[in-house]
Amino acid sequence: MREVQQEGVNYRIFYDITELMEFGRVIGERGAGSIWKDYRATGEHFKKWEDVIARTQIGDPSLVTEVRKLIDEFEGSETTEPVDVHRRPTYVEDGGDEVDLGRLYGGQAFWRTLKRRPMYGQQVKRLIIQMSTPGSRAFNELYWRGVVGVVVADLLEKAGYQVELWAMNPTKSTYISGKGHCSALLLKDANGPVDLDALCKAISAWFYRTFWFTSKVWTGEKVVSSLGGPRSIYPGDRDAVFGGDSLDEDCLMVHNVWDKYDAKYAVKHLLKNYQEPEPEVEYEPYDSGSSATVSIPEPELTPKQRREMERRRDRMYKEWERESKLREKQNKEGK
Repeated sequence: MREVQQEGVNYRIFYDITELMEFGRVIGERGAGSIWKDYRATGEHFKKWEDVIARTQIGDPSLVTEVRKLIDEFEGSETTEPVDVHRRPTYVEDGGDEVDLGRLYGGQAFWRTLKRRPMYGQQVKRLIIQMSTPGSRAFNELYWRGVVGVVVADLLEKAGYQVELWAMNPTKSTYISGKGHCSALLLKDANGPVDLDALCKAISAWFYRTFWFTSKVWTGEKVVSSLGGPRSIYPGDRDAVFGGDSLDEDCLMVHNVWDKYDAKYAVKHLLKNYQEPEPEVEYEPYDSGSSATVSIPEPELTPKQRREMERRRDRMYKEWERESKLREKQNKEGK
């Protein structure tokens, strides 16, 4: 765990979910743990901090199932699946890294080399989940941002990228002194696997409104009763947490996702830059074979048809004249 104070904000950075849980356990034993007892807020019936600690020993199978369903839905989809950038063997005839004897004896190109498909940006990606939430949001709305983060991280890693997954919870006016607070949690290191059980626990509503809230406790500061107001993640927050490293230049952000519809849209939006660009279609100019002007002859009318057309034209003109006089009369009467 690391603590930073910068520009009126207290930052607390956790590098593992167990660090955040241990911090909450210690604060809870002192009687300062934050518990939201409303079932609508957490989806749990907590009465004391011991109930929260006991809940950490239980998984979140329904949330894990929801994440896996979404991963299966997007995996293999042409509209969302990222381009695979894994190094793949290719075989050439004029030299490479090593000889494939089987292909040599079979009369095929036998020089083997590894090539990686072009990548979009850096191979290592940072993905940040914005956890700040208004108190009016119910427990079944909170976890969708985390679901998007987990799904995108999983799909990018399967495509050959390395993903560093973070969650951040910035709030304003968190303390009586007027200072704000921002907690950051490293959910997955770039070199680590996707642990669905641990990730789903960290993004759940009950964990957020207990352990994340308790992380605001700060020596020498008194937390306001509202625990501060939610706000966006600013560049200064990322500088304080990450130190302005190269990964921060094109990091991916997940925020304002409150249901499954939002989640599907967010996944597609975040992955659109990691797909094969659509090929440009060139259209040949149309050539009619002749530059001459083509005129369409008017149909020939019989004398009877011509007289009938003239009579219709006269009737239409007389009707228009009568209507014009009537409108003029009505306008004058209305004055």
